[in-house]
Amino acid sequence: MAFYSSKSEKKSEKPKVEPFSTVLLILVLLLAFYGVGYFIGTNLVPQEEKRVDDASNQKKQDGTYDVESPKIVRLLSNLVSGNSCQIEEFANSQVITVKDLSPERIFQIVEYGSLLPSDVSEISLEDFQKEISHYLADGYTFDPLKIDFSKICSSYTYDFKNQVFKREEKECSSPCGVNESQYQITKAAYHDEVLTLTVRVLFGSSAESTNYYKDYLRTEFVTNDIDQLDSYFSQGGEYIFTFKDDNNHFVFVSSKAK
Repeated sequence: MAFYSSKSEKKSEKPKVEPFSTVLLILVLLLAFYGVGYFIGTNLVPQEEKRVDDASNQKKQDGTYDVESPKIVRLLSNLVSGNSCQIEEFANSQVITVKDLSPERIFQIVEYGSLLPSDVSEISLEDFQKEISHYLADGYTFDPLKIDFSKICSSYTYDFKNQVFKREEKECSSPCGVNESQYQITKAAYHDEVLTLTVRVLFGSSAESTNYYKDYLRTEFVTNDIDQLDSYFSQGGEYIFTFKDDNNHFVFVSSKAK
């Protein structure tokens, strides 16, 4: 009987193997949890990071851009807009910064860039100032009382008492013609939140003839062939226009001869 009892005790010791199964189960669960965590980490978190990177790249990606894209073309067309479309205000023998711009020029940039396209009937001086900041970098001064409206043809007048610009029925025809200076953007490069446009300018005679010159002083004749003008831009004066990336707006900083 004692032998039987001893054998029974040995049989009762076999369940001691069960802890190994428990460990194995724990390992399986840990691997499962790790797999779920890995899936979340590699498929969900990077998506958010990628969106941030994409947004950053949209603002800070360096490189060159299509000079014919509307966004690039408008940068210069906005600056020289209005009935005085001569690029000489920005391309001459001087370095031009925002502080050098006349109140008439600043006014027309906003008028033709923002007010007329939106058909605004009235805008406060405060809101007008905000619109200026969409086109020009800090450093300009703008006093509506200093605008000489006899120099420009404007569809707006300034109400000093109420400090608002009001729309008036007035048609303005641009005096710009083929004998005015012409320009062509040849390169647009973006680096470190600064956009530089390389611009070739053929300075017109501003007279009855269609003579074009390389320089602002009109001493270096290039051509008078208006029909083939595009083929002569490479001989025009070269200027650099600098714009700053300000909250995804390119605002004018300066221009100068290269």
